[in-house]
Amino acid sequence: IQSVKAYPTGRRVHGILDEFTTFSRGAGSFHSEMLTLRGLGLSAEIYLQTINGLIDVIGERPATTIIDQSDIVQMSGLSHEDSKTASEMIGTKTIRRVSGNVQGARFEDVSLNFQDYEVDILKPQKIASLPRDQQIVKVRGLRPEISLKVPYWDVEGLKELIDINPLEG
Repeated sequence: IQSVKAYPTGRRVHGILDEFTTFSRGAGSFHSEMLTLRGLGLSAEIYLQTINGLIDVIGERPATTIIDQSDIVQMSGLSHEDSKTASEMIGTKTIRRVSGNVQGARFEDVSLNFQDYEVDILKPQKIASLPRDQQIVKVRGLRPEISLKVPYWDVEGLKELIDINPLEG
């Protein structure tokens, strides 16, 4: 971010930040810098294995800023507590229940009752029980979805460009 600020070229830059919680320990004011990303032509993608760990390291407000300002957030392997936090972050949707009553021999007396209530888009139990090959993907401006995890070395066109992950082969 600092290099792009110091030497603006107008080039688009996309940062991919894996193991973001570990990286964030020395990030300083990274969350503040993320607020200027769009104007600089920068975008970011982060991978989180612990949301509450990130909050513990840098605080709730900075963590929320980073997650909100990232173009793509991938979350997998979340603990039960992280699953609750993820569910809250993902939010709720409104469901409308309609019930009716018809009376009279000619059905002349009809009444409808509308009731709105909020439900979690993704329940914490669902998030916590995701198989190892699935993750939550939050793309900026879209509703979060559950998707398959595909290692980059299994993607045709990428495996030739990137070195194999030494930890996973």
